[in-house]
Amino acid sequence: PSVRAKCRMRRARRSSQIEKINETVLDIFTDIDIDAVKQGDEPLEQLLASRLVTAGRELDDKAIDDPLVVADMKERLGTTLVSLGFAKDAIEFLERAQSIRERKLGIEHVNTLLISNMLGVAYAKAGELEKALPLLEESLTLLKLKLGPKHPNTLAAIGNLAAAHHDAGELDMALPLLEETLRLRRDVLGD
Repeated sequence: PSVRAKCRMRRARRSSQIEKINETVLDIFTDIDIDAVKQGDEPLEQLLASRLVTAGRELDDKAIDDPLVVADMKERLGTTLVSLGFAKDAIEFLERAQSIRERKLGIEHVNTLLISNMLGVAYAKAGELEKALPLLEESLTLLKLKLGPKHPNTLAAIGNLAAAHHDAGELDMALPLLEETLRLRRDVLGD
């Protein structure tokens, strides 16, 4: 095929991927009867989390042939589940996103480090501190090297590690991290 034909094929494939992603996202919200939710026993957060899990599990089956697009979608689904309070459900999506990014971008790529940090947060919120702490420590160390200690993502990673140490009852480890975060934020933002 000519260069022009290859470009058309790529655009068509990309358009198809975008359509499949949109279908996946829109399926989460299809048929939600907010009045029924308000009157029922299942909170809206639970309903949305259940639909996010279903969408995330179907994502690989939607023929999205760009692994990094799949990783981005799984990261967003996982992060949303964590923020809704469903960290245990988020772990499978964040693990898959981390695996894809490690394979495609490398273990020390900033996007891989960020997903590793979020996975550590999910482990911590799910009570799996033995998995969370080493992952949070490693991603923080590498983020400091890659982005510097005052970068917003590095500061968030310090806070995430502090929170995990706090959850583990290790206040002697959490306090210096919180103090470091405060000092660095003041350096960046002022008093």
